[in-house]
Amino acid sequence: MQKLFANAYYRRRTGFTGSTTRISNRHLGRSHPDNARTGISLMATNYPIHEASFDCTVEDGLARIDLRKGAFILGPHLDEKDRLFSVFEDLDRSDNVKAVLLFNSADALTSDEHRRYFDQVSGYATSGQYEIALRMVDRENHILTQYSLLAARFSKVLVTCHSGEIASPFFGASLVSDFRLAGGDMSYRLSHVDLGLPPGACLSYLLPKLIGRGRATHWLLSGGTIDAETAHRLGLVTAMIDQVPFVEGCLEWVDAALARGTSHVADTRQLLNREFEVLAPALGKEEIRRTRLALSRKGRGG
Repeated sequence: MQKLFANAYYRRRTGFTGSTTRISNRHLGRSHPDNARTGISLMATNYPIHEASFDCTVEDGLARIDLRKGAFILGPHLDEKDRLFSVFEDLDRSDNVKAVLLFNSADALTSDEHRRYFDQVSGYATSGQYEIALRMVDRENHILTQYSLLAARFSKVLVTCHSGEIASPFFGASLVSDFRLAGGDMSYRLSHVDLGLPPGACLSYLLPKLIGRGRATHWLLSGGTIDAETAHRLGLVTAMIDQVPFVEGCLEWVDAALARGTSHVADTRQLLNREFEVLAPALGKEEIRRTRLALSRKGRGG
């Protein structure tokens, strides 16, 4: 019953019409009217792409997406989100791409950004503007859900390359990636605890699977910061990249990791990601709890 309720809630909130184990074409940006304005095609020669919140380049089979400051802009500005997801779809279909690397600027995914966004939500909620507050929470939940499901069904190698502080939602979303590379300054901040919210982006589902229920429970309930070395020791980070510049080190690491070819990648990912069949209902349950608590927050401090 809980699974059915979570699925129904997910469909109602996001407009998702396909199977809950698979993201629909519409949610990947296929046939979206904005796509015609992006100049995107299956030809890598149309890159680089420059948008307000991200850039994308393709070189030697490696696609690089850079998220710039203000990643939470994707919540209120859905056209930016649609263009980003259209790029992901294009890269997934292209024969010229063997891996996608997702980078962030040092201040794009921080707990400060997370707090600022939810302080706005609290401001609307406490002033009685519940529809605006609900819409903001729904959009953040929806984008995280959409990315997590897209990543789970991606046919190419997906790599997150993190630097700086990474807040809870993006920590959770990164766990769906095949490889997670980190600079020495990277840290995961369990910012949902600071905000008095449950974790999102399947963090509560995937973290126990990766580090065990006991350790995951400690971090998810107590909060705090997991530095890069600790994350590497726990297996949350695949490799530490000490090379400067960081981007070049990540590109070289991925190139070496895929030196023996990628013809096996799509089928292998499908086998590895069989457990993600329950990802959609798990995300639906997270959304219900996050929405309820977000709207009950009383401003800064939760």
